[in-house]
Amino acid sequence: MSVTNETAVSEETVVRLLRATKANDNASRGPKRHSAQTAECPPVARFAAVYHFKAGTWTAAEERHVLGCAFCVRVREMFAAAAHEATTEDTITNLSATEQTATGLVPPKPE
Repeated sequence: MSVTNETAVSEETVVRLLRATKANDNASRGPKRHSAQTAECPPVARFAAVYHFKAGTWTAAEERHVLGCAFCVRVREMFAAAAHEATTEDTITNLSATEQTATGLVPPKPE
């Protein structure tokens, strides 16, 4: 029995969701914040809004803090790494995620 790319992608998605669920369950038992996080650090959801969803920009005070805080610098690096990985991960058609989005799921015709 061979596994299709679609099946493999679906299974990978399920595994990611299960891991996220487990991490979420464990989070409720862990500390309220990272040991390096300060009271001035924006919540991770704010980083997502600025870096992932492009839904706004930092206020002047937030920007000063985010650029100088070791914890916030690390969170920014994680968002940058995730964005880079999202643009380079393998896709069903072996095109980049941008090319696949632009062309749909139809693979290029061989020359």
